[in-house]
Amino acid sequence: MMYTIPQSWNTHREPRTPKQYRGQILTQGLPYNDLFDWYTLFNEALDIGFGGVFLVGPPLYELKRLINFESNGKKLEHFHVDLTNVTLTLVDTGENEFVLKHPAEDITINVSPLCNDFAGLGCISTMQKNEPIEWIEDWVNYYYKEHGVLGFVIYDNNSDKYTVTELQERLNALNLDGAIIHVVDWCVPFGPHTPQWDSNYSQYTQFEHWKYKYCWCAKYAINHDIDEYLVLKDRTIDQLADELTEKGIGAIRYMSRNIDPFNERLGTSAHQLDKLERRSWDYYYYSDYNNTDNTPVEQRIFTKWITIPELAMEYQWRVHDFWGQNDAIKVPISSGIYFAHFYALQSSHKDKHI
Repeated sequence: MMYTIPQSWNTHREPRTPKQYRGQILTQGLPYNDLFDWYTLFNEALDIGFGGVFLVGPPLYELKRLINFESNGKKLEHFHVDLTNVTLTLVDTGENEFVLKHPAEDITINVSPLCNDFAGLGCISTMQKNEPIEWIEDWVNYYYKEHGVLGFVIYDNNSDKYTVTELQERLNALNLDGAIIHVVDWCVPFGPHTPQWDSNYSQYTQFEHWKYKYCWCAKYAINHDIDEYLVLKDRTIDQLADELTEKGIGAIRYMSRNIDPFNERLGTSAHQLDKLERRSWDYYYYSDYNNTDNTPVEQRIFTKWITIPELAMEYQWRVHDFWGQNDAIKVPISSGIYFAHFYALQSSHKDKHI
């Protein structure tokens, strides 16, 4: 359950991006003020046991001075942990419900249990908005059939071409034996991409939510977008996870290889096709290009990761790396561990989350 600042509080979150730089956003289509998350307090309250509740949310900044919790008239102790674009608030209570007190209007906090559906299973997650459901189905099928992944958590960030229920029903209809698929309604502003990368809160809070609610008991966790397909040579993902666990390695980061957007079957580049005409199996040549129209530009090589949650809960899981990690290893493509990045399957990457 999401918690936002009531209008009666007459306040909001203040951005950290200086005003003179807010016009330099990388996100296309809308100005900074329309994209920024002004009002989200917490994404969810999670019962982590031992008399503690974790509130996951975007940075509270100066809003911390307004945060006071009570239960049955008794003040509850709490403290904040600030990470990149995230604030975690730990409340000392074992109650299923408590109150955030404010002179103008109180907020009742309802505590959610952790999910143990992925105990001992591999789990992969992504956040998406309005991607063709066929692409999402292909992505799920690939990880299930090629790598034996059974756990999927897909965060839907304000899609308006279909509902969360419709997406869940389509993925359930794949009838993948043993697979567990959760589509999460992540109805918060994605946030603007600035040169400082200081305002895109939604994805960072998604990682912390996924970690604590779903992945705490998983065998391994993988972070990949819909256009990213893991490639492993000479080993299975379970063998890799077992190796990391045995060696006490919390995570590895691996590189990308770009997949050319030329569709050999149709004899054309992806940018000339409707999105629904593009399917992953039509693209298989490695390329130095990194866009959908075959324009030679500087090649973008970045990393994604697999982590062993029991060895990496103290890290901050981020888009391409970790914060606070001491033993996450970056491996080269020659290791036989990398991901294929399908540029034909990109759809307005910078402006799809608004």
